[in-house]
Amino acid sequence: MTSFDAANAAGTTYDGATPLLTAATPVTPGAHTLYLSIFDRGDAIPDSAVMVDNLRFGKVADPATGCVPGARVVEYDFEGFFSPVEMDGMTNKAKAGQTVPLKWRLTDAAGVPVSDPAEIGSVRSYGVPCSTLAGDPVDAVEEYATGGSGLQYPDDGTRQINWQTPASYANTCRAAFVEYGSGEVSPPAFFSFKK
Repeated sequence: MTSFDAANAAGTTYDGATPLLTAATPVTPGAHTLYLSIFDRGDAIPDSAVMVDNLRFGKVADPATGCVPGARVVEYDFEGFFSPVEMDGMTNKAKAGQTVPLKWRLTDAAGVPVSDPAEIGSVRSYGVPCSTLAGDPVDAVEEYATGGSGLQYPDDGTRQINWQTPASYANTCRAAFVEYGSGEVSPPAFFSFKK
């Protein structure tokens, strides 16, 4: 059970809300049905709503630890990835073997920048069929990084990792994301790699 109060609904037309939640459960291949249930505890007037945002499916290295069933309060707010990487349905065309600067900002639920490197976690990627990106707008990565690939803290809450891509990524497509120390993950950025 999570807290329900007016502060969580600030900026909406509702008089109260829970904090933003995330949920996970392992699934098997095949068709599935997702059920969302709500109830109104205050009266018999059906005036409640569920808002689903950023619904996504992904995979984790170890489902026993990375996909624990149940809902929990979202601990972080992710902004990014920032230029030169494009988001929002764009495919980033990059040269395999080059170092791509991945830049983002991470804050806690109260908007305070996260500074503990253990909470940042790591950048991960997984292969995706290039056919799934067909038809998406394409934007070339205009800037490549030089120097170390460690986590950098350029300013207030902003982070950067220089992602050294292997030459073996040539002619493949990948999704890159940040996995936080809590197990939450950022939205992915999609890449199409050339030689």
